This record gives sequence, C-alpha cells and structure tokens, in this order.
Amino acid sequence: MIEEIAGSKWIEGLYPDTPCVLAARTALKVRLTAVERMMELAASPPDDDLEYVHQLRVSSRRADAAIKLFRPYFTSGSVRRTRRALRTVRKAAAMARNADVHFELLEREASKVPTDARRAVRFALEQISDNRKRVQQVLQSGLVKAVEIGILENPLRLLAVDIDVPLQDHPVLRQGAGLVGAQNVHRTQVLDR
Repeated sequence: MIEEIAGSKWIEGLYPDTPCVLAARTALKVRLTAVERMMELAASPPDDDLEYVHQLRVSSRRADAAIKLFRPYFTSGSVRRTRRALRTVRKAAAMARNADVHFELLEREASKVPTDARRAVRFALEQISDNRKRVQQVLQSGLVKAVEIGILENPLRLLAVDIDVPLQDHPVLRQGAGLVGAQNVHRTQVLDR
C-alpha cells in the first residue's frame, strides 16, 4: 500500500534510449509528485502510520537525486529553490522519524528489561511520545514552509529547455544525450565521476 503512494524506486517508462530531457521531465514529475503525496500523509497525526514520515524522507531524497542528476536541464534559480524546499522537508521529517525509531526500539526491548527497571522504561517511552507530539508540530510547520518556498509549484517549470526541441539540434543537449541511461536515474554517482 505505502509503496503505491510513495512511488517505486524505479521509474516506469524510461528506457536506455529515452532522451535525457524526456527522462528528466518524467523523473522530476514522478519524484516531486511522490513528495507532495507523502507531505500530505506525514502531516496527519503520528498515530496514523509511522511509515509516512519515513517515506517522505525517502521520496525527498529521490527527488533531490533526480534534480542533481539532471541539473544541466534545469534553470539554476528553480533548482536552488526546490532543493532548499526538499532540504526543509527532510530536516522537518528527521526529528519525527528519529522519535518514531527510538520509541519502537525501546518499546520492543522493554520486555527484556528487568522488572525493577520497567518503570524507567515506561517513563522514557512517555517522554519520547510527548516529544513526538511536539515534533509533529515542527514537521507540520516545516511542510508549510516547504510549500511557501515553492516545492509544490509545477515541477516541470524547472526544465530549462522546451521539450519540443529536437535533441540533435540543441547544442548542449546533443552532447549529453547518451551519457546516462534512463534506467540509472536513481544513481547520482553516474555524473559525479
């Protein structure tokens, strides 16, 4: 269920012969749409599903990787603004995720604790739970800030080139057309070499 909402690790419809500008458009749309969906779900009360916050962080990292991978095809101002918004989302979700993980770990290990220490474990669980409720407010305000920065605007506005320009006629795109296979969209290391 969550995989359908958050999006897959792989992007459907991309092939080794897909022109990079088309791959950039597809990847950006898929990745930022997943971030948008997960933002809505992660803003819900934390008792609903803890996986939403985790998937929000995952989808924001994937979106950032797509932007880094296809950076030559985007306008620089839009890239900075969108990456800043994604970073804001990740930071806001990090505290919530950490509290969720700590709570689950301590709760799972609580049964192994000696009887005389269980009161301390219950106290720690209560503290983590209270902290998680406060962090949810931070998460929600971080998501609002990301929306204000502009993460949910039309993601395709980032593209610096018109999709109708034939690749072989464009001076910059012609050079990079075959550098990155579309199946490797998730790997930013390809361009870092």
